[in-house]
Amino acid sequence: MSLRQLSIQWKITLLAGLCLLGIVSLLVGLSLYRMEHSSELVKASSMEMLNEAAQARIEAQGEVQALGIRQQFMDAYQYGHGFSRQVLFLREQAEKRFLDAFDLREDLTRQVKSALQANPDLLGLSLVFEANALDGKDELFGGQSELGSNEKGRFALYWSQPTRAS
Repeated sequence: MSLRQLSIQWKITLLAGLCLLGIVSLLVGLSLYRMEHSSELVKASSMEMLNEAAQARIEAQGEVQALGIRQQFMDAYQYGHGFSRQVLFLREQAEKRFLDAFDLREDLTRQVKSALQANPDLLGLSLVFEANALDGKDELFGGQSELGSNEKGRFALYWSQPTRAS
C-alpha cells in the first residue's frame, strides 16, 4: 500500500507515531548519556573522597608515630637530665667529704652501668667531663678505662645495652 492511498487519519497517526518514536529514541539516548556521565562523576567523586580519607588516615598515623617518637626522646632527655643532676650531686658530695678520686670514678662508673641496666629503653648512656673538671686529677688515671678514663685520664665513659639476638 502506498502512502497516497492512506487516509489523512492514518497519515497523521503514522506521522505522530514516527515523531513519538524519534522522541523516545532521543530520550533513551540522552538518558544513557547522562547515566554514563553521572557514573563518571560518581566514580571521580568516590576516588577523590577515598584519596582524601586515605591521606587523612596516613596523616593521623604519622601524628601518632611522631608523638610516640617525641615521647621517647622526651623520656630519654628527662632521664638524662635527672641522671646528670645525680652525677653533679655525687661530685659535690665527693668534694665536700674529700672522697678519693679513685673511689669517685669507680662510683660514677658503677652509677652509669646500673642506670643503664635500670632503663632498658635506653640504647646507651654516656658521661663525659671536661679535662680535669671531675676531680682535677685526670693525669693520674690515663688509660684506665675500667674507671671511665680515656687515654689522657679524662673521665669519658660510654655504656651501651647488650645487643639482643633477633
